[in-house]
Amino acid sequence: MKVKNDLFYIVLSLSFITISLPKYSLSSLSVLILLFFWLIQGNLKDKISKIKENHIAIMIISLPFILSIFGVFYSSDITKAISKTGNQAVFFLYPIFFLTSNLKLEDLYRLLDIFSVALLYSIIIGIVKIVFLEFNNIEIGFYYSDFSSILGKHSTYFSIFLLIAVSHCSYSAFYTDRKNRLIYLAGLVFFLIIIYFISVRISIITLAIILSFLTVAKIKKRIKVKSIISLIIFIAITSFFFMTPNFKKRFDDSSTHKKFDTVDYRLMHWKTVLEVSSQNWMFGVGTYGDNYNLFKEYKTNDLEIAYRDGYNAHNQLLESYYKWGILGLLMIPIMLVFLFFYSSRNLLSIILLFSVIIPLLTESTLERHSGIFITSIVFSFVVLYNKLKREKQNINDKKII
Repeated sequence: MKVKNDLFYIVLSLSFITISLPKYSLSSLSVLILLFFWLIQGNLKDKISKIKENHIAIMIISLPFILSIFGVFYSSDITKAISKTGNQAVFFLYPIFFLTSNLKLEDLYRLLDIFSVALLYSIIIGIVKIVFLEFNNIEIGFYYSDFSSILGKHSTYFSIFLLIAVSHCSYSAFYTDRKNRLIYLAGLVFFLIIIYFISVRISIITLAIILSFLTVAKIKKRIKVKSIISLIIFIAITSFFFMTPNFKKRFDDSSTHKKFDTVDYRLMHWKTVLEVSSQNWMFGVGTYGDNYNLFKEYKTNDLEIAYRDGYNAHNQLLESYYKWGILGLLMIPIMLVFLFFYSSRNLLSIILLFSVIIPLLTESTLERHSGIFITSIVFSFVVLYNKLKREKQNINDKKII
């Protein structure tokens, strides 16, 4: 039994390793392998019992998958709708994998270590590629989409990976008694530098919120003044770092290379999606609906780039509303209320949730492979992490009594 459990943990680790690698098929393959080992590992009755015990959490995290199935029946292209629904299946599988496992808290910390090391490896591969290209007189920069294209991931989704690594390293370096805190601090600095290179605006806003939240939590704990001052100095240096010209131009609408990046354009885009979605407010257009009316409105409102490139909503709330109507609009709030309530006063869970939730405001993250996988993994991870923390706290309370 122990051998099977070890194999299951190793295969689960593959999901944390492959998600930041360039080939998307590796993540999908890791899920299939994980499903196979889940089926042969452990006692079936025990797994069914755990599913019943955690059925509310599993059902809520599975909402994107459930609504995708619902939306298949009135989609304009059933085949493509089924394919999209298959992509959403990880929202059903990962919570089952996590919540029926025998993982312990230290196993979860180690999974975050594995994720961070794999991300580091992906970045190093990207840097080596850039150096090789530059050496061969092929110019490519370390900035925004140029750098992320070398990494083989969309810049926004790679920045989400970086935010998760930053959250993990910050928590491990400043808020735990884990060994090798200097290594976590070094990793934190490295990942911040890469965030600077990629310069995704929503990631910097998220980073600012995470660092502010960490500072407030540190002060409330009344930990050593030296530790608080160190964290504040670190944040001040980081803030100065992100005020350099290379980064500031990402916030300067007049200098963006794409009109779509301007605030006015985004607002008009979202307004257009909202107006079209309101025409099918009850059920939406389906998991894979006909976008003719949406693209027609893009053209009418002079949203040339959105029309030409067939843009989605670039906001997950609006995207879900457009596809599944009022149920889709309620989906994200229901999931977030549950997850934040479940994570009450748990610092690591909250900053991990910030890492994937705030980017939902400017991206339809559940429309892309990387967004689907990282969101389902983080949501499932957070639920199990909080469950184990509460169980540990209950055991400690009983010992005191």
